[in-house]
Amino acid sequence: MTPILLLAITGIFVSVAVLAGFVTWSMLERQSPDQRRIRALVGGGAATGVVVGEPRGALTHTVNRSSASGSPFRISFWRRVVFR
Repeated sequence: MTPILLLAITGIFVSVAVLAGFVTWSMLERQSPDQRRIRALVGGGAATGVVVGEPRGALTHTVNRSSASGSPFRISFWRRVVFR
């Protein structure tokens, strides 16, 4: 085989492989659990880029401060561990 023909066949093979990889990646990315959750929150409306009617902070998790504070012993223990 001539080098030009070998280079052309290699180029075609690589371009088909890259195209197949991109299509596979995009299909898997569309089916990810994160995307499904976002689509469920937004609803099935038109894709305008504007979410109307959703409460502010719907995608965030709120922390209950009373349960996160802990006992004074636990707080001093973690301060010693973290700020060593």
